[in-house]
Amino acid sequence: MQPLHILTALTTQPWAMRSEVLAVMYNIAMGEGDPEQARLLRELRAERPSALAAQQGRPLDGTETVTVRDGVAILPVNGPIVRYGNMFTSVSGATSIECLARDFNLALRDPSVGAILFWFDSPGGAVTGMHNLNDMVYAARDQKPIESYSEGMCASAAYWLASATSRITCEATCDLGSIGVIMPVADPTITRPREIAFVSSQSPNKRPDPTTENGRARLQRIVDDTAEVMIADIARNRGMTPEQVIADFEQGDVLTGARAIAAGLADRIGTFEQTLADLALTAQTRRITSFRRAATTERERFSARLKENLCKS
Repeated sequence: MQPLHILTALTTQPWAMRSEVLAVMYNIAMGEGDPEQARLLRELRAERPSALAAQQGRPLDGTETVTVRDGVAILPVNGPIVRYGNMFTSVSGATSIECLARDFNLALRDPSVGAILFWFDSPGGAVTGMHNLNDMVYAARDQKPIESYSEGMCASAAYWLASATSRITCEATCDLGSIGVIMPVADPTITRPREIAFVSSQSPNKRPDPTTENGRARLQRIVDDTAEVMIADIARNRGMTPEQVIADFEQGDVLTGARAIAAGLADRIGTFEQTLADLALTAQTRRITSFRRAATTERERFSARLKENLCKS
């Protein structure tokens, strides 16, 4: 995607993301970013998945990023989250919602996968598509065990997604939260050559002017309405009310480790390997229970048929 298109996306859409990371992406799109910052963002996704894992899993056929270990599909969510694949990959090593949804569904349908683990280290990102992906993950919790593990950061849109899983385990120094929406808007008083825009007189609200009270109110409404959807999803996912989420989750701030758990943002502190082992055991136990239940049902059916045949004879 060309820098102009990236800049347009950054300044015309709400984002559920840490503001400092959004600022880095904005600077990169403007051609004013620090190359070292861009490199670090690219490497965040490439390096994190192997940093604290004792061993590598096998790639899951048909997926882009999923690996499988001990029957658990591992879905990495690293770096900024964007709507479509390759939107910011070249500048920030982003994770796309499109790719996550596709890989998640493949893992959910694969009979060799007994459980799914989302692996987060992300400052958040795009709002568009996140609500649907959130619902998709939440609805699938009865099909297979689905959990989250986070290290480094699980913020904003990343936390939005993590909350849809049945349990969140975090590393002791992980930052969680930053629940809310931000929408950078280009300053119309700063003009550039050939940047003259005419808005139809019949549609004065098509391009709200952030320098006016009416324009600010309209832009604020967009941000607030989007945040309401995000907060409602998180409240449902965590078994809370929206009011509790707003009161207990620090109103857009982040909480670290034990404080995050005390507030209800996460469920426990642990390592990646511990989380993976526990989830693999849960999946194995669930499969054994399901097999036994099916076997019992079949025996009961056989006994009923045998009894019916004896009665007839």
